[in-house]
Amino acid sequence: MKGVLFDLDDTLYPERSFVDGGFRAVARFLAPRVGRSAPSLAARLVELHDRDGRGRLFDTLLAELGRPDDPDLVLACLLVYRTHRPRLAPFPGVEEALDALRAAGLRTGLVSDGHASVQRCKLRALGPVARRLDVVVLTDELGPDWWKPSPAPFRVACRLLDVESSEAAYVANDRRKDFTGARQAGLLTIRCGLRPDEGGGTMETVRGEEADIVIGAFASLPELIIRSLAAEA
Repeated sequence: MKGVLFDLDDTLYPERSFVDGGFRAVARFLAPRVGRSAPSLAARLVELHDRDGRGRLFDTLLAELGRPDDPDLVLACLLVYRTHRPRLAPFPGVEEALDALRAAGLRTGLVSDGHASVQRCKLRALGPVARRLDVVVLTDELGPDWWKPSPAPFRVACRLLDVESSEAAYVANDRRKDFTGARQAGLLTIRCGLRPDEGGGTMETVRGEEADIVIGAFASLPELIIRSLAAEA
């Protein structure tokens, strides 16, 4: 083992903190334009998200506010959401685990789906985590053909790290898309983090390919990896 790659959302930090921050930013933008208070608008967006899931939330809200046919305002809300400055914090133990892995001589990197500009905004907000990553591969910057579960972004990340795929692991949380491509690329797969929650009333029932190893807490990752290094030696 020479390198460890990570997913971003709900693996290194709780994605809901970005979502709720985006809703507050949209609410502040809309409040003077629709004559409602920002807190009430933010609360309604949370309710719609939890009821209906992600998708046409801003269309639904504006229709409720008597503005059902204003596509430019919907796009403005979407832009505010995607470009707001989030205040994010990593899961407990993430920074310490990255330090321990790097101290053991492993290189670290990121492979993440999502709009590239949004993902880079999140990384800026997680500066201490980002500074502990040697390589960042955002699949959106490779193109839609290379989004997960394609194995290509994992191979690219390993090339950039200058390690063989068989010498790397991928740590992520979403069985629907995270582990198939990584395994096809030849990486060891490790599941850690939150189950995907995209609203819609219930926590997402995760189906798909399970990781090779499942761990309960991020803090246990360095011991797992370092123990495997000792076994190889």
